[in-house]
Amino acid sequence: MQVGCSEGLREFLCALYTPICTNYGLHLPPCRSLCKKARKGCEEAMAELELSWPSKFDCTRFPEHHELMCVVTLNQSSFVDATTPSSAAATHTTAPSPPPFHPHHHSAFTPCSSNADCVFEIIGGQCTTDSQCSAVTPNAVCSNSACSCVSPLTSYLNLACIHASGIGDMCYNDAQCRALNTFSFCRLSVAEVVGVCVCDPDQFIDSRGQCVPRLGGRCHKGDCPRQLGAASCQRGRDAVLKCFCRKEAVQRLGVCITPA
Repeated sequence: MQVGCSEGLREFLCALYTPICTNYGLHLPPCRSLCKKARKGCEEAMAELELSWPSKFDCTRFPEHHELMCVVTLNQSSFVDATTPSSAAATHTTAPSPPPFHPHHHSAFTPCSSNADCVFEIIGGQCTTDSQCSAVTPNAVCSNSACSCVSPLTSYLNLACIHASGIGDMCYNDAQCRALNTFSFCRLSVAEVVGVCVCDPDQFIDSRGQCVPRLGGRCHKGDCPRQLGAASCQRGRDAVLKCFCRKEAVQRLGVCITPA
């Protein structure tokens, strides 16, 4: 920031590390466009110092302003609609208004057969048609009479559908991580705002970047890694499937060994 390489750098870092609060009980992450603005101005200056843009600030990890409420600038925030930003200023003391209904998402003259067809819902709300869901939340459909995100997208606090994240990728909630790795969570680096996906303590990362169980760790039926040796996925005393040594094997240094 002392170099003054980008007008957006201060805004980007402030939005990330001193996040903006909303009336919904959540904090707003910076938008991808704000990240790109910061990076564009500073990348050349960093190259002269033989530095590169930090991977943890990879702009593709931040939400687009049309898919998630986020900070465009410190003077403006954006809801799911890119063309109609909230009129309220996104500051530490002022929260944006609830997302309005936008005609370009749903025709004002969409045919209907009942009053239920004219009710619009957020993720998790009851529905009878896909348009009831997508009118409020892009990439949402009506499944089993409730609004849900199109696979492989996952719900973010029932307000938006966002992409799932692998281990080491940026995340905003646990659901993003668990969509790809069941036994993982989002370790937040900024409280309630953003973090990275990591494996649960009873798991470790294999060569494919997947979370697999340690000895005594939770597992799926028939799924214990080769690294544990003679282990199998068994139901423990707590009725949870975990990797334990087989009857003929003994445990040594966290590995199951079959005596010669």
